[in-house]
Order: sequence, then structure tokens, then C-alpha cells
Amino acid sequence: MQATWSERYERFFELLEQSENLIPNAAVLPRWIGKSARFWYERSGESGRAYRVVDAQEGETVCDIPVATRLSRHSRTISQSLSTARKRY
Repeated sequence: MQATWSERYERFFELLEQSENLIPNAAVLPRWIGKSARFWYERSGESGRAYRVVDAQEGETVCDIPVATRLSRHSRTISQSLSTARKRY
């Protein structure tokens, strides 16, 4: 019996998830920044996860932002937002 598209889709993502452990950063899922020629994506490195910003027109990396840096800069804002959200419910 041939697999349905839903089953194929699930199997694809299972294999993709498994390959992340074998081949880090094998897939790039770009998130375009507005209508610019720049996008960002998440990647794994020796020092942990980071966001990489790329200028597609120039074909160059603009910057790498470690996730830990980003979180520490915004931790106060995040905790305030969470506190406010909890009070609403």
C-alpha cells in the first residue's frame, strides 16, 4: 500500500529532525525582513544557537546574534510582559 501525502509529510519532518543531529544547519528556513533583500534564519554553532542576518542581494552575512545575548537583553521586557499577561487571566 502506498503512503498518503500526510504520511509522507510526517515522515519527511521526522527525517529532517533526525538529520539536524547528524548535519547541523543542513536546512535554512529564511524569514524575510519586510520588503528588503535581507532575511534571517536560526542556526546552531559551537557556542549555541544564533540568528544570522543575510543580505541576499550582496550575498553576505550582515551579522550573527547569539540567542543567549538576545534573551539577556530582553529578559526584563519579557518578564514584565509575562507578568502583565498573567494578571489578565
